[in-house]
Amino acid sequence: MPLTAAATPRSCSPPRSGTLYFSSNRPGGLGENDIYRTQRAAGRWTTPENLGPGVNSAGREYGPYIAPDETYLIFASERPGGLGGADLYISVRGADGRRSKPANLGPAVNTVTSEYTPMVSPDGRHLFFTSGTAGSDDLFWIDAGVVRKAVAAGRGR
Repeated sequence: MPLTAAATPRSCSPPRSGTLYFSSNRPGGLGENDIYRTQRAAGRWTTPENLGPGVNSAGREYGPYIAPDETYLIFASERPGGLGGADLYISVRGADGRRSKPANLGPAVNTVTSEYTPMVSPDGRHLFFTSGTAGSDDLFWIDAGVVRKAVAAGRGR
């Protein structure tokens, strides 16, 4: 059974819990493309749940990466206030289960072009992402310290 019927799916990210996070332009979203999650129950996927205005904007959100324990979500967004076409943002899940307002990962990651498809290495030491910095898309990696700092700041909200 397709999860994104009548819509164009983008990338997906499954944490250890089995919940699947993905982006799609499915009808009823907040913007051109939103981030959703769905869970496997009784051998079927539940109806996808839009992560809502705490994560999604009237713009375009895509390329979600969810931490294995679901404590943080990194994604690309074309929302106003970014440094370029698309920037990487992070939203941290608090003790109450709510996600923090997305924070731009800043100039250590984002440029005047577009950054997207984030992924943290299994050991948590590196952040990988795609960027159009050199005029064509390429893969980049940096120390994941920028993620650790953003997670700490998001927990202290």
